[in-house]
Amino acid sequence: MKKRGQVAMEFLMTYGWAIIIILLAIAALWLLGVFSPSVSTVCEISAPFSCQDVIINKDSISLKLGISGGDNQGSISSILINGQTCTLPATYSLSTNQLIDVTCFGLSLKEDEKVTGEISTTYKTPGGLTHTIDGSISGLANNKEATSCSELPFGKDGLYYVDIDGSGPLVPIQVYCDMTTDGGGWTMLMRIEGTTSTHVTDNNQFGPTPCSPTSTTCKLSTVTINDFIKSKATQIFEIRPDKSNFISWYVRAASDTEVWPTNLECNNRDNLIGNSNEAWILTSYEKLLDAEAGTNGDLGDYTSITHYYPTPYADQQLFFRGGSANGIRANSAWSSGGHVDNEPATLWVRTVSS
Repeated sequence: MKKRGQVAMEFLMTYGWAIIIILLAIAALWLLGVFSPSVSTVCEISAPFSCQDVIINKDSISLKLGISGGDNQGSISSILINGQTCTLPATYSLSTNQLIDVTCFGLSLKEDEKVTGEISTTYKTPGGLTHTIDGSISGLANNKEATSCSELPFGKDGLYYVDIDGSGPLVPIQVYCDMTTDGGGWTMLMRIEGTTSTHVTDNNQFGPTPCSPTSTTCKLSTVTINDFIKSKATQIFEIRPDKSNFISWYVRAASDTEVWPTNLECNNRDNLIGNSNEAWILTSYEKLLDAEAGTNGDLGDYTSITHYYPTPYADQQLFFRGGSANGIRANSAWSSGGHVDNEPATLWVRTVSS
């Protein structure tokens, strides 16, 4: 018996260190995911179509689809994911050399569920013949849906669907995303033509849907804008004049209790100051970095006729304006110079922290 114990002890002393090294190596490989390799998300389809990117969420699929060739005209017939029909909210049509963003909804996938799917498309050649082409989607379902343009991985400006409250009760909405200016991720909330005053006190959604830079006057509802503000993050709003010789400026909403003011008439300044959840909009920032940090903001001290001026200067940017000079008052400088009334502009929001 002693001899067996001695042999066992000699074995452990001789090879024990090797066993320990092997166990440590196995543990390291496990931590690196070697035994649970990641699954790439892939979208493939034959010419003349091309699929350049795809996002798989638990309840939706977003992809970038294009078509090339002569005068080909294409459309998407259906998307089937793990046996579930992914509902297309609109008719998606493509023309030659066009790249579009496609989003479908109605899926019920689990987090990290392995996904295989099929895209059915058709296209017509210049001769009028119709062809059918099927593509494929594969990967794993993500846990987090994009709640704003700042969470989208795509880098092209255009229309996208976002789910403002993620897995909450709100349904996804289609918005225009600026994915290039100042790092991208800007969600468009409002387009103001030079002669409009509707945006000042109308809290309903109005104008074309979705609202885009090429639209006539349009605005998301105050309720929807508040849904963005309620996100667990700081929201930076950019007021962007159409003309490049006028500068943009910014305001920030950093608290979940803050709301978009229901009355932005320029003579409502005193009421805004007195409302702790609306007063944030009175502090403007000349630079985006200052807005993100919440430093060097200007409250503005021009209070003639209790007007709302978001800078310290009476002849500077006046965004919310009704009456004799509707729309936006703009200036090419921050601190001096004459102003120009009735300028068209857009309003954007971007999440900067969580």
